[in-house]
Amino acid sequence: MRMKVDSCFRIFDGINGEFEARIQQVDKRHTTVVIEELLRQQNSEAGTKHPAKLIFSPLKSKSRMQFLVEKATELGVEEIYPVVMQRTEVSKINMNKLTRYTVEASEQCERLSLPVVQPISSLEDLLQKWPESQPLFCCLERGNSKGILEDLKSRENLSGAGYIIGPEGGFTAQEQDLLSEHHQCSFVSLGPLILRAETAAIAALSAHRLNALALESI
Repeated sequence: MRMKVDSCFRIFDGINGEFEARIQQVDKRHTTVVIEELLRQQNSEAGTKHPAKLIFSPLKSKSRMQFLVEKATELGVEEIYPVVMQRTEVSKINMNKLTRYTVEASEQCERLSLPVVQPISSLEDLLQKWPESQPLFCCLERGNSKGILEDLKSRENLSGAGYIIGPEGGFTAQEQDLLSEHHQCSFVSLGPLILRAETAAIAALSAHRLNALALESI
C-alpha cells in the first residue's frame, strides 16, 4: 500500500520502542519521516526478559520452513539457528527470504524487535560456540525424557534458553551421544505423539513463552 505525505504509521527501532511517525516528504529515491510520539517503550514487550533461541534443521518444503520461521517470530524467539544435521535434506537456504519472513511476522504480531537469523552451521559448530551460561533443550520424539514444562518449572534462575528441533527422521544415535555429552544440554519430551518439525518448534517455544510470562508476573 502506497502512503502519501502526512500519512501516519507506526515504526520501531528494536532499541527504544515503537513510535508514531508521519511522512514529511517523498521523492523518487528518498522518503523523509518525522517521529511524532513514543507509543511503547522497548522494555514493555512481554517475554523479552527470558529470551528463547531456536535451533532447527532446514526443511525441504519452503512453505513449511516459512511457516516455522513466522510462528517462531510470533512466539517471541530472539535468535534463529538453521543447523545441518545428519538427516537434514537441505544444506543451503536463502537467508534474505528467512529474514523477510521475520520482518513480515514481526509486523503482523506487533512485536518491537526482529529475531536474528544466524548463518547456517553444523551441529558440531553450534555446540562448540554455545554460551556456557545458557541451557540447551533437545526435544526428543521418543524416550523417557522429562516433560518440557516440568523441566522449565524446575529451574528457578532460567533467564533464557535454546531449543533444538531435529530433522525429519529424528536425531541419529551419534547426534544424541554428541548432545548428551554437552554440559548445557538436556533432553526433554514434547509428549507422546510424533510431531513434525514445525509443530515441535511451536510446542517448545510456546512452553518457553508461557513459562517466561509466568516468571515475569511474579
